[in-house]
Amino acid sequence: MKVAKYYLVLFALMALATGLAYIFIPLQMTAPMEFGALTAPALADIRANYGGFQAGLGIFLLYCANTARIKLGLLAVLLIMTCVPLGRVYGFLVDGGATQTLLGVLAMEVIFFVLTLVFYLRTPNDVAR
Repeated sequence: MKVAKYYLVLFALMALATGLAYIFIPLQMTAPMEFGALTAPALADIRANYGGFQAGLGIFLLYCANTARIKLGLLAVLLIMTCVPLGRVYGFLVDGGATQTLLGVLAMEVIFFVLTLVFYLRTPNDVAR
């Protein structure tokens, strides 16, 4: 399914761009989420966990898209887009803090979950090489 491949590439590029932004401009990326003042160790951790993880995910998804492993890449996105919004909702319930910004992020995450689920279910299994 060509559309699923294009979707995977789009998601990969968004993840890669987001990861690079967290690596190179972490203060600007965390400001809308109200992280507050960040120490040097906190910035290093944000660069690694937010930046490195997102960039690595983007590279992996590009690999999947370019090696006919579309379903594998979609599965990775589906698992992430299941766990991230569930973690966010749990945080809202336990900690509060459901700001307009974070509710908008949650809405985007749910949309990506639904899109990814549709593409995953409609994509044939990857062929082993």
